[in-house]
Amino acid sequence: MVRIVAVLFLFQAAAAYARGPATLAIIGDVMLGWGLDKPIRKGVDPFAGVRPVLQGANLAFANLEGPITRRGTRAKGKRFTFRTPPERVAMLSGSGLDALALANNHILDYGDVGLADTIGALGGAGICTAGAGVNLAAARKPVWFESRGLPVALLSYNLAQSSTFRATATKAGAAFAEQGNMVADVRSARALGAQVIVMLHWGLDQTGILQDRQRVLASALAKAGAVLIVGSHPHVAQGTERIGKSVTVYSLGDGVFGGNPRRKDDSLVLRARLGEHGLELVELLALNANRLETGSVAAIRTGADATKPLGRIKRLSRKLGTVLADGKTAEGWPCLTVDIRRPKRPVRRPGNRGKVGGGDQRTEDTAARLARR
Repeated sequence: MVRIVAVLFLFQAAAAYARGPATLAIIGDVMLGWGLDKPIRKGVDPFAGVRPVLQGANLAFANLEGPITRRGTRAKGKRFTFRTPPERVAMLSGSGLDALALANNHILDYGDVGLADTIGALGGAGICTAGAGVNLAAARKPVWFESRGLPVALLSYNLAQSSTFRATATKAGAAFAEQGNMVADVRSARALGAQVIVMLHWGLDQTGILQDRQRVLASALAKAGAVLIVGSHPHVAQGTERIGKSVTVYSLGDGVFGGNPRRKDDSLVLRARLGEHGLELVELLALNANRLETGSVAAIRTGADATKPLGRIKRLSRKLGTVLADGKTAEGWPCLTVDIRRPKRPVRRPGNRGKVGGGDQRTEDTAARLARR
């Protein structure tokens, strides 16, 4: 489905003759341990409901919430630590996923050895990784793809981590979401002709409220040339904002996730069409990722079941100055679309935290506490 460009001059040649369009599918947090252990052992396939979407796209991505390992020492001082058994890598490779973002606050839950096991296991299964590595240079390195003649670069960063999880020049870890580094990385990839996708682990848990710094970073990345900025970490879907010809989905919520079921578990699947000049189409599908409601199989919401969660995303996005239109996918699933062609109306920029996105207010202190989960 996807041919990875391994040599730089080949990538540049692809850019010169880019055709496209290429289709993209992204889901949120993926973790095949904890509450999915027993169902998987009984033969349940938790990807069954989303596999058609992932396999039907030219490129498919997700955030991997935690390492794939049986080794390592559990991180101290964390309320929740996650990992996926290595034998479930085949389930990931069979899902249609081409790459996984590793920059998050759980990828080092079992130390450097857990991270190394993860990268090795996924690489052996043909799944690329972005956002973490043996040092900061490796963690910041983009994953390069060529799909339908179109160069695409994937970058991954984490804003929801303790300092001990950050990669440095001499230490393994995840790429921290430092604005200067991210902007430089996006510009470098754009200079090679790539359409740049940035996946960010950020935000407040279980709420539609955005932090001011999220919108500041999204604006900087959009101006640097990223066409899509896609968030994870809150475990619920959040609003979408169009910034020029770039689109930011602040959180997709959960994808296929074995953690605690959430009362607010309304999640999204993002589908997009990329051309030589950027985004041509963005669709947001409602996803039920609550394993207790779905029998541990993440499921696309259909009919009236999609009305309430998609309506919530429309309201949150409207407060960000972005109008989402109701629509249906080619398969007949309800969805929301972002009209890239329509002029964007002015919107208040960051500076009055807590009122963007609606709901109850949270403080930066609360954000720091939640980031230590």
